Amino acid sequence: MLISLHEDVRRVLSDPPRFSRTQAPIPDRTAGHVAFDHGVHHCLGAPPARVETWIAIALLRRFADPAPRPMYERTSDQSDKETEMHTKTTDSPQHATGRRPVTAAHTEGNRIRLVAFWFTTIVIVFELIAGSAWNLLTIDWIEAQMDHLGYPDYFAYILGVCHFGAAVTIVVPGFRMIKEWAYAGIFFTWSGAVVSHLAQGDGLVSWGPPLMFLAFAVASWALRPADRRLQETRLRRDRSADAGRDSTGRPETRPRAWAVSIGIVVVLSAVSLLTLPAAEDLTGEWAVERGWVGGQRP
Repeated sequence: MLISLHEDVRRVLSDPPRFSRTQAPIPDRTAGHVAFDHGVHHCLGAPPARVETWIAIALLRRFADPAPRPMYERTSDQSDKETEMHTKTTDSPQHATGRRPVTAAHTEGNRIRLVAFWFTTIVIVFELIAGSAWNLLTIDWIEAQMDHLGYPDYFAYILGVCHFGAAVTIVVPGFRMIKEWAYAGIFFTWSGAVVSHLAQGDGLVSWGPPLMFLAFAVASWALRPADRRLQETRLRRDRSADAGRDSTGRPETRPRAWAVSIGIVVVLSAVSLLTLPAAEDLTGEWAVERGWVGGQRP
């Protein structure tokens, strides 16, 4: 600003050192100008200067009256009423959390939903772990079924690995994105089994079980709690309930949740292996009854 003002003022004003808004310009030099907000000599520091001025004025106002008095004096009756209203609104769940009050029916519904989720989840996880053992150890039932449906023998090993991975992913906490993949994978697996048996002309006794497990998988996916859902797939009430909540405080991060989940996988794996001989004998009889052994059809 000083550099820009140095020559322009001398060319326009007759007495530059003297400040006067009415100072007459030098004759024949009225075409000149002294300006810092527009024109050919626009000052680039004008906008920051305005902001600094606004900040300085705001600070001066704050220091000039640091503790302003209220516009009116509260009476004792008004103070008592305000205190009573504040106590009521503070005790209200809607005021404290910004959400609707939690009723007993809503809590009971959440409890039933959680029980239904874990029931359907345990069913499909047990089927996946047992199916993984049957496929990886390739019992007679699996060989007869693969031959009957026209699948190659190595397909059983692929299913065994995928089944166990999906079971672990679904039951353990966390891994929300991979959970979506696991649910999609078992949906395609069991729906594909239903279509394969229907294409071979099999009856309800063959395609009914995979259809039942498919229904359990869909129910487990639909009933999963908020901490097992992606943000985009959560219910509206779950999104509002988790707004502003720290992720470190969610149950899925606790070691107890991991211990329970791993315990479920270990117990179901042990049960699958211990019951494998009996399952092999029973399913072998099924293969004979359905005419899958020896290439015969009923």
